[in-house]
Amino acid sequence: MRFLADHNLIEQISQFFEARQHDVLRVRDAVGAASPDFVVAQAALSDNRILLTQDRDFRTQQRRNRANRQVMESVHLIHICDLGPDTLRRVADIIDVIE
Repeated sequence: MRFLADHNLIEQISQFFEARQHDVLRVRDAVGAASPDFVVAQAALSDNRILLTQDRDFRTQQRRNRANRQVMESVHLIHICDLGPDTLRRVADIIDVIE
């Protein structure tokens, strides 16, 4: 699978997906870490990637703008809650569902 790792995602999550032979591109390498959510969503869509993020309001801010709504609602997104030290373990627990 092809993923785009948002700038706020802990690096261990990206490495975990890579260790499982997934193609993971980091936002900082694709469009720059300071890029707005809409640009990140466009990058994921244009490169046919699933966005991995820990940003709680990734879609809600951009949905208010009608011009951005279609892109923001079209991107495939996996929101990973920040659970502190348990975050990676929880992702490992559900990886079979993701794959």
